Amino acid sequence: MMAKLPDSTHVLYVLGDLNGDGVVDRKDLALLRQIVATPSAPMPAAVRCQAAGDVNLDRKLDASDVAVLAGWLKDAPRLDIPALYWQSGLGCKLAEPYLAATIEPRAGDSFVIRFIDPHYSTSNSRVAVHSGPATIHPASDGNGYAGTISSDARPGVLAILQITLPRNRSYYYDLQVRSTPH
Repeated sequence: MMAKLPDSTHVLYVLGDLNGDGVVDRKDLALLRQIVATPSAPMPAAVRCQAAGDVNLDRKLDASDVAVLAGWLKDAPRLDIPALYWQSGLGCKLAEPYLAATIEPRAGDSFVIRFIDPHYSTSNSRVAVHSGPATIHPASDGNGYAGTISSDARPGVLAILQITLPRNRSYYYDLQVRSTPH
């Protein structure tokens, strides 16, 4: 399935989910604290996605990431709807990535959300526009969703999608509208 992805798509991971179980919880916070407390030690075996620990998106794991993740989990043992993210040179050992998506489309561009894991399809998973200048519908092959950014969308604005997978696992994915080159 990975070979059939369009060039404009990237594999997504759950921001904050260091152990790769699809949930952002205190187990992930404990792993991040361990990494930051002993930066020269080998990566803990339970870490499946080191990049997911960079929750402030500054490309390093440090005390500020711990503070952000601790703040997210301050009032609950887990995040109800965590964010999906991508990063070039992904520092993840994703044994079974399950989603890929277009990043930073321009106004008027189409975009895709593709299911990589064969257990997911448009019959058991849903993608909806939570907010922003986008429309979306199931792809004709059942292996994802296709959408369009409004032609009058301003550069920098976000289209936020809510992705719901089986067992009521929901995630947010934001598409930032890229400026059109002159």
